[in-house]
Amino acid sequence: MSWNTMIDGYMKNGKVDDAVKLFEQMPQRDAVSWTILIGGFVKKGQFEQA
Repeated sequence: MSWNTMIDGYMKNGKVDDAVKLFEQMPQRDAVSWTILIGGFVKKGQFEQA
């Protein structure tokens, strides 16, 4: 859960690169992790990355 919270925080603060790096380091990704990452891209207007 804390991984997801950190990724969400990075995305909300505009630190997309840091969020992606953290996501890539996660030992296991789930639907919540993917949703946070994709949603963050969409909110930042980065539709291709989403």
